[in-house]
Amino acid sequence: MRIETTVNDVSFFRHYRRVEHRDGSSELKVASMTKSIYSLGALGECLGLANMGYLAFVSELSDPSAGVADVLKLSLPVKNKGRSVRGVNLFFKSDLEAVLALAGVRGLFVG
Repeated sequence: MRIETTVNDVSFFRHYRRVEHRDGSSELKVASMTKSIYSLGALGECLGLANMGYLAFVSELSDPSAGVADVLKLSLPVKNKGRSVRGVNLFFKSDLEAVLALAGVRGLFVG
């Protein structure tokens, strides 16, 4: 697995830097990063920390076999009061949309 972070708008990140004003004066203050070589070190540090946070999250994930067992159980037919009810097929769009609606997920499908 390769972990990397890509940023298109670096102005989202802020760091302590020298800010040049239009009147020629400058001051040190917390300001948005710029797409320049001068912000590259601070940007690398921010994105490295983002990668480390993601790696920490991924390392906490448990064995996926429990989820596979749950999906298998969901897909099996069930008898209820003598009547058989078919299982959920997540490859059918209508079944998947129903499960996602119950889970509160919206706007996953286009068309």
